[in-house]
Formats: sequence, structure tokens, C-alpha cells
Amino acid sequence: MLLYFRSQGALGSLIYENFTFPRQHYNSANNVVYAFSILKNYWTPWVTASGGGVWAVIIASILILPLMLIAALPLLTVMAGIRFKWNPATPVIVLYWLCGWAIWLSEIHRKDIEHLAFGAPLLLILCVHAVAESKRHIASIAVQIIAITAVFLAGINYFVVLAAGTHPTATRVGKVAVFGSGSLLKFLDERVQAGEDIFIYPYGPTYYFLSATTNPTRYSFLQYNYNTPAQYQEVVNVLEEQQIRYVIWDTTFAAKAAVSSPGSQPKSSSDLIIEPYLESRYKTIEDNNGVHVMERKGDDDAK
Repeated sequence: MLLYFRSQGALGSLIYENFTFPRQHYNSANNVVYAFSILKNYWTPWVTASGGGVWAVIIASILILPLMLIAALPLLTVMAGIRFKWNPATPVIVLYWLCGWAIWLSEIHRKDIEHLAFGAPLLLILCVHAVAESKRHIASIAVQIIAITAVFLAGINYFVVLAAGTHPTATRVGKVAVFGSGSLLKFLDERVQAGEDIFIYPYGPTYYFLSATTNPTRYSFLQYNYNTPAQYQEVVNVLEEQQIRYVIWDTTFAAKAAVSSPGSQPKSSSDLIIEPYLESRYKTIEDNNGVHVMERKGDDDAK
């Protein structure tokens, strides 16, 4: 893979985008205590709300345990392989090892640690495989517990989705279950041609896929104090030069991001770059609970 990037003259860009740039900029936005999301979502709501009662501490500990296991997966997989005399030298297993470690390591750098679950699937499969290969009774019980837990979790998630009132919505790539009215997808289907350039700010790449549209910029995600002012200005230049007709602006995203990435907020309104541009060059034609569908102003609107 490295040789291929080198042959295309892109090895420097690969290293810069995946190592140099995140190392220089990521901590300025994600400046939280380690395991912040675990404490915020699973410990604080239970323990603080109950005044630190014993049962609240027990429940919070149980909720945190799966995430602790995910954090320990590389070590647990090795231990399971040694304990059950598992042969890890087959090509398929080696491939799982390499890819599993790569994905896990790609998420461990985040201080809030919540996204580590996204990096765990391959190592989790490998760990279960190592246990399942054993003929011992305790290994059989462990696999059964894992299977029951997975089925239970899937069932809970299914009923949560049903209770939330999702409904199927037709898109250009098939039907998807959505929350709410799905009016944004309907707008994109009716007003925007497949293959047309639109820009979604600051984050929402799923809409590009579901509407079969394209992003005219290099960025699917923009965050102050992570992305540089020059990168923000680059996006503005693209929107201006290509006269992009439609922009989707999620005005609620900044408040949500401020919880897990408090350093992502601009220090003052004078530091804003894209927002003033959108307000001056675009008009809101739909507002879906803070998600603005904006159309470029014509000459008459500009006046």
C-alpha cells in the first residue's frame, strides 16, 4: 500500500493527513480528561443523580464494564489464545490480527474513548474465535454468555428504534429507516439532481451517499481549532468559485460537539469564517429543527 501511494506521488500527503496533522491539531479540540465520554454517559448520570448510592454505583459499574473490556481487547485476545492453546499463525488469523490492531489503534488516541467501540469488531471476533476453538467447558460457557448478551443487546436496540418512531424512507440508494419526517432527504430527492454538488456543514456525509450527491470540497468535516483558518477559507473559495447552489447547515452541531470537544469552539465571533459567508451568500428555504437548507442567493436577493 505504501509503495502504491509512493508511485502516485501521494506518500507525503498520506503521512501528513493521518499522522502529522492530527498530532498537531487534534488535542486542541478534544482537550478533555481521558475516558471522558464513559464518565459522562455511564457514571455521572447514575452516581451524581442518586447522591452516590450503592445501587447506583453498581449499575454504573456494570454499564462501564463492556467499554473496559473493549479497551482491553488486544490483551484479552492474546490471553485467550495462550490459555486455550490456539494457533494464531494461519494467514486468515494473521490478517485479522493486523487489521484488528490497525482499526483499534486508529481510535485509541481519542481521549473521550467512546469511539473505541468502532475500532473493536475485528479483535472481538478474533477473541471469540480463540475461545470457541477450545473444547473446554468453561470456554463453551463463555461463548454462550457472549451469544446471549449479543442477542439481548440487539433486541434492546431494536425495541428502542421501534419506540423512537422510525419509519422507512425511500432514497436513491434504497429504503432507510429514519427518525422524524425525513423532510431533508425528501428535499434532496426532489430538488437536487443525482451527481450534483452540494455542501453539508459542518458534518453529515451520510446525506451525500443517500442522495447520490457529491461534495465539491476536500472536507466532509470541519471543526474550529482543529481545521485551520486556511482550510476553512479554502471551502469558502470553492463555494464561491463553483457557485454551489445548495448548502445544508446543521446549526445544532456546534453545541453537541462542545460537550466532547470543548476546544472546538471559536474564541469570538470574529473568528468565524464559513458562517458569515453562508449568511451573506445564501438564504434559508427550509429549517428542520436547526438544520438549515440553504439556497444560493440570486442577484436580486443579493441586493
